[in-house]
Amino acid sequence: LDDATPEQIVSTVLIRSLGNNGQVCIGLTRLLVPRHRYEEITSTVALAMSQLKLGNPMDPSNYIGPLFHEPQYNRVRNY
Repeated sequence: LDDATPEQIVSTVLIRSLGNNGQVCIGLTRLLVPRHRYEEITSTVALAMSQLKLGNPMDPSNYIGPLFHEPQYNRVRNY
């Protein structure tokens, strides 16, 4: 990860952690980063996540749709 750009990391994190709204058996729940890049990477990922548009999955401008299975919703809320 020393040579990865923040943009490369964010792109990978978004695809791996939010594919199928995180309702997959291989969802990304941890990101290991070099200690000296921790602040840089966590702030970049947090900013990218905060800017995602949520809503109707039929609207192509939305990135994430709703969680429709209550047990999965509760599980995600506990992360």
